[in-house]
Amino acid sequence: MDFIFKSGIIKSEASKTVERINNMNTVFSKNLKKFRLQKNYTQEHVADILGVSTHTVSRWECNTTLPDVTILPKIAKLYCVSIDDLYKESSVVYENYAQRLASVFESTHSPDDFIRADLEFKKLLKSNKLTTYDMWSYGLIHQLMANYCIEKAFFWYDKVLEQGKATAEELKSKGYDVEAEMPKKHAELCLKKLKH
Repeated sequence: MDFIFKSGIIKSEASKTVERINNMNTVFSKNLKKFRLQKNYTQEHVADILGVSTHTVSRWECNTTLPDVTILPKIAKLYCVSIDDLYKESSVVYENYAQRLASVFESTHSPDDFIRADLEFKKLLKSNKLTTYDMWSYGLIHQLMANYCIEKAFFWYDKVLEQGKATAEELKSKGYDVEAEMPKKHAELCLKKLKH
């Protein structure tokens, strides 16, 4: 009896797993079609870029078959999304990958994400493919990064000030003009300007 109960649980968990996989595959297929249509690509165009037949692209979009895992990065790049975005129900198509990375940075404010977005925008600059919206996005991520840097600077300036007179004396003994090199009042004014 105990074995029958446990095997029922195992079957139940297995069927839930199969259901989740089927749902992911359905989302993936719908996204492929949605992304293609939003980019105004034909199945023929996608097939040419990916090096597959039009019939294969159609079967992916109909959830009849799935692409090999090794082609997923190429598909993601074609649609300017991440591989994860291919499986998300609420995925957004971006005009280019730089905009996708800028969106990530806007939500995380992580310097690593800024660097990835910055590199991608530099590729657009170099290839003369920067749109007006790209310029706006590029400016925005730099403003967000500047705010991040100013906040970090204040954090460390405050740490120095917390250390008190001993730290100031140590800096002065090394030839630093503490008042000139940590103009907090001036930096606060700059921060206010950036926020407005």
